[in-house]
Amino acid sequence: MRSRLLSQRSLFGFAIAAWFLIVGMACGGGENTKKPPSAGTPQRMIINTTKGKIVCELYPDKTPITVNIISELAEGSREWTHPATGQKMINTPFYD
Repeated sequence: MRSRLLSQRSLFGFAIAAWFLIVGMACGGGENTKKPPSAGTPQRMIINTTKGKIVCELYPDKTPITVNIISELAEGSREWTHPATGQKMINTPFYD
């Protein structure tokens, strides 16, 4: 009988989204924020998983630093450290 618990693959997509939100909140100061966030309508982030899509609405007027960090990581304009190698990644999107 198949378990009703979420599989590891579907949890992976959720974990990535949660990680971005936590990291964004932990950064606090926003010293590396390059562009001002756009106000108004929410931005959407779509995470494709093996079980379907997860659509997140990002509100730059309420959490400008978090939205900027997520956007910069998606565009590849923010430096990040590869978790497996420890290498600094520049001009490389954190995810595609």
